Amino acid sequence: MAESTADKIKYRILRFLDVTGFTVFDPMVRLAFGEDPKKQVESISKFFIVPIIFVAACVALWWVIAPKHKTKSGEVPTPDVVWRAAIINDTFSAREQMKEADFVLEGAARAKTLAEVEALIEVKTAELEVLDAKLAGHEADYAAQLEQRIAPLSAQLDVLSADNDQLHAAAKAKITEVAAAFEVGNATGADIIAAIRNESEVRDAGRASESEIKQAIDDIRAEKYKPKEAARLDVNAVANELQFLKKRVDFLTSANRSLKVAEAEVDLEGYMANLA
Repeated sequence: MAESTADKIKYRILRFLDVTGFTVFDPMVRLAFGEDPKKQVESISKFFIVPIIFVAACVALWWVIAPKHKTKSGEVPTPDVVWRAAIINDTFSAREQMKEADFVLEGAARAKTLAEVEALIEVKTAELEVLDAKLAGHEADYAAQLEQRIAPLSAQLDVLSADNDQLHAAAKAKITEVAAAFEVGNATGADIIAAIRNESEVRDAGRASESEIKQAIDDIRAEKYKPKEAARLDVNAVANELQFLKKRVDFLTSANRSLKVAEAEVDLEGYMANLA
């Protein structure tokens, strides 16, 4: 029995997938042509959906664990940070190519591009002012929230430090008292050692209790305030773009090849006239 047109198309697609190595899409093609739907759905679930779920779970786990893992170089970047870095690298490459194109522009094309870039600089400058004001507002909000959260801990730390100072002073005074008693024979060397050990324990206990509060304050300061971080990223992005646009102006004016060649030709004519 001759193959139908649909079968011919199906087998051509399957041969193409086999040659290119994309056989994971075989069940989808077969399902599209109605071949044993139950079997194809099982294959799709096994070889396509399950791996996608696994990869998504790994990314989610990465997202949760990364901020909690500290290294000497800082936090392990989360997926969004890595993605943002990739976009920055791609943008940098595109901007370098644009500057190369600006360098060789001549005549009307150069003048037109220069006008567009200068107009865009005005727009971005105004946009940066707005974003700077927005960032300043978020920084003020964050500072107020930080003060509100840290103030009770700071007050608690002050009280605890005063108490610890008193306990430590009492322990040191006890050493002096025992030493004086030892001189007149009313205390032993063991008593002095015990007083010194007690002073050390009181001091260490005070430092430990204060360290807990200090660590809590440091943890609060280390927390990222997402609105402020997002606003800072926006400011940095526009500031970098503005810097890039100003560099484009350089490549379209003083650093432009055609203008530099024209300037060199004028200088050469002057040198030739002086030589003549």
